[in-house]
Amino acid sequence: MATYTLTVELPESVFQQLARIAKLTNQSLETIVAQSITSNLPPSADNAPAQMQTELLKMQTLPIAELREIAHAGGTV
Repeated sequence: MATYTLTVELPESVFQQLARIAKLTNQSLETIVAQSITSNLPPSADNAPAQMQTELLKMQTLPIAELREIAHAGGTV
């Protein structure tokens, strides 16, 4: 798997919290940051069953009000 380097500015409190977790778990700061980002990524249509991917991609462009209607109706696009 390819890896990339990214520079991100973080508030000091977030950096300190990440550094503290890294130290307590004997892991590198980079590992903790990557795990944090990975676990907080929004769901992706790529992970959905093939028959749902097209509908999910369409829904990403809908206005919030329309998405709420779909959610309350339990329907699809």
